[in-house]
Amino acid sequence: MAERDLGSFIDAWWLDMSEVMIAEYDPQWPILFEREAQAIREVLGERLVGIEHFGSTSVPGLAAKPIIDIMIATRSKEDWPKIVEPLGTIGFACWLANTDPTRMFFAKGTPPHFQQRTHHLIVSEFEGHHWQRLTLVRDYFRTHLEEARQYETFKRELGERFPGDRGGYTKAKGPYLDRIENLARAERDLNSTPPAT
Repeated sequence: MAERDLGSFIDAWWLDMSEVMIAEYDPQWPILFEREAQAIREVLGERLVGIEHFGSTSVPGLAAKPIIDIMIATRSKEDWPKIVEPLGTIGFACWLANTDPTRMFFAKGTPPHFQQRTHHLIVSEFEGHHWQRLTLVRDYFRTHLEEARQYETFKRELGERFPGDRGGYTKAKGPYLDRIENLARAERDLNSTPPAT
């Protein structure tokens, strides 16, 4: 398959999205993240300044799509074109049709070599908007277990509504996660406010 044809094939696969499947929490998920994180550190070296496990697979006990979500940051956006090839050597394919200048997207488990995604990887600016949003939401669910259980119920309902439409499933989660982000920011700000004297 020619390089251009392969790129188009991968773009179509990203847009098609696979079946939404919610799996029970697997204690292997953080182990799989650490294994992949080590491989990423090895191929990116000094370009890498941050790496985080985010999304539902990063919250102990929370059911999730069995895909490990990883977020990384580099020294600067000038490094972004330079990391595509190194990440490719460990199986991450770059989404070539991405039009968002604030992020890059990669997936592992893409065709023609694999049939099912195993990892998503986002490249964003360290401590930027996306970095803060994703880590705030993750940490809020980790410390608010009842909210995490409600989110799990909500996701299962959406999975039944959008069984073959991962794009619709993801979009429908947006308002819920916006609310969680606002709660997390308010809690963070309250805890960081110095006591009155």
